[in-house]
Amino acid sequence: SSGNEVSLDLVDYLSFLVDDPDTRLITLMVEGVRRPSEFMTIAEQALNKTKPILIVKLGRSEMGKRQATSHTGALAGADEVFDAVCKRLGLIRVPTLEDLTETTLAFMPGRFPRGSRAAIVVNSGGMKGLICDHCDELNTNLAQLSDKTKEAVRPLIPPELVVENPLECGVAGFGDEQNFINIVKFHAEDDGVDLRAIHGELPRGEKRDPQLFRNLAAATNKPVLAFARSTYSCTEESRAFQEEAGLPFLQAIKPTLRALAALGLYGERKRFGVPKLPEMTGNEADLEGERLNSLLQNQGIGLPKQALVGTAADAAAKGKEIGFPVALKLVAPEVVHKTESGAVVLGLKSAEEVETHGKQLLTKTSGKAQLLIQEMVQGTEVLIGARTDPQYGPFLMVGLGGIFVEVLKDVAIRLLPVDEKEARTMLRELRGYKVLEGVRGQGPRDIDALVRAMVGLSDIFAAHRNHLSDFEINPIMVRAQGGGVAAVDVRLVRK
Repeated sequence: SSGNEVSLDLVDYLSFLVDDPDTRLITLMVEGVRRPSEFMTIAEQALNKTKPILIVKLGRSEMGKRQATSHTGALAGADEVFDAVCKRLGLIRVPTLEDLTETTLAFMPGRFPRGSRAAIVVNSGGMKGLICDHCDELNTNLAQLSDKTKEAVRPLIPPELVVENPLECGVAGFGDEQNFINIVKFHAEDDGVDLRAIHGELPRGEKRDPQLFRNLAAATNKPVLAFARSTYSCTEESRAFQEEAGLPFLQAIKPTLRALAALGLYGERKRFGVPKLPEMTGNEADLEGERLNSLLQNQGIGLPKQALVGTAADAAAKGKEIGFPVALKLVAPEVVHKTESGAVVLGLKSAEEVETHGKQLLTKTSGKAQLLIQEMVQGTEVLIGARTDPQYGPFLMVGLGGIFVEVLKDVAIRLLPVDEKEARTMLRELRGYKVLEGVRGQGPRDIDALVRAMVGLSDIFAAHRNHLSDFEINPIMVRAQGGGVAAVDVRLVRK
């Protein structure tokens, strides 16, 4: 923690620790980042040197942001964007100081997985039930066990227990520690498992041999975390046992699951590296009229049938060509959010309705205005947008679209550039993702087309970020699977 930073600041301390040959792991409590560009540069250097950085950062709440600002004079920064910075650079952000302790333990052995697919083995059915609930809540990436692993484990546990992940061993684990370790070893040999968590507590008074755990640690190079269902007090004997066992023993289920996710994130970022922003090669003329429409469609962002006209009579005529019902929108420089401004009329069923409402819309502005007439597109509303954060640079956001994004705040954010893999990960983070998969009789939406549109918007904004401060599509309608997407409302804000 760098305090008030009267002379040296966070970047100074972090730079020293990254260069220090005796430092293997760095933990931070961050109130604000005065030099965000330098901070990101040093963080990437730490990743390249395999020096994990674990962070507790103030500013998740509005009150927390005010405290950070008043105490240090530094901007807390948009919390969601800082999360995106952490994901991009392999920084591990933890929610509490208690989590910082447990996650530090998990990182201290210096074993980092290739991915985040976790296998969990416990003795108790009740503990398994708690873990399943918490895995669902925290979106833990549980590994799919291979048939070979299931066949090897089957004879080692009671017949009434199911071989699945998480795995309950029952009396096979309680009564025979060696058998329990053998079960865990089979999980370690599974190519579909990147890291493991096993039920295990440190001794507190009783005599136990750490050799079994030491053998387990030596049998694989994959991370292994032992953990208990809740917190407990440790003794000197407990700490000595942990040292001899060669495994970290964590306390409580949720911190353990978050530590597994943290190891997975770090391992994946180490494996794939940090993507670089492309050069700003976009042509400003491509952001106007039909050239913009062509740019969008070439980048996988479909458009509805539509026409831009200058009079209500022309709008009525185009409505006949498109086919009713249609939507009618006022396009004017001062109109940013069309719904809030009353600049949208939906479901018009005749040329007469279009002309009447078109005349009314044109009276809402005294300046130059046009009318956009569009087909009524059926689908799931999603928002995708890109802008440049003043501290951390350009980012992409996706969330539930239309007017609901401000209320539900169900969004995911990543720094640019965003590729297809990262776009899919962003979608899976949304609480509303199940709507895209299909719920209550509604079939799945065209997720592949939405992913292409997200990547396309990322590419467009990255190339034109010297011309644009904001580029938002709200909503982009995601049709049924195979039907593509349609950008119903496109808004550009120039610098």
